[in-house]
Amino acid sequence: MNSEAIYSRISKLRDYLKILKERTHENKDDFRSNYKIYALAERYLQLFIECILDIFCYKLKVVPTTANVVFKGICCIDSAINLNPVQ
Repeated sequence: MNSEAIYSRISKLRDYLKILKERTHENKDDFRSNYKIYALAERYLQLFIECILDIFCYKLKVVPTTANVVFKGICCIDSAINLNPVQ
C-alpha cells in the first residue's frame, strides 16, 4: 500500500461516514424495523471499519490477523474521522 492508496481509503472513509450520518435522520423505530435501512447502515459501518484497519495496519506495518490489531484499529476510529490529507 502506498500513499495514494491511503488517500483513496481516506476518501472512502469520508464517503462512508457521509452515508452513515444520513442514517441518523431516520426514525429510531423505522431504523430498527426496516431491514433495508438497518442493513445499509451495518454494511457501511463494516466498510468504514475495514478502511480504518487497512490504514492502521499499513502505518504500523503489521499483519491484520490478531485480535489485538483489530481492537486497536477499532479504538482509533474516532481519531480517523478527522483525517485531512495534504494534497
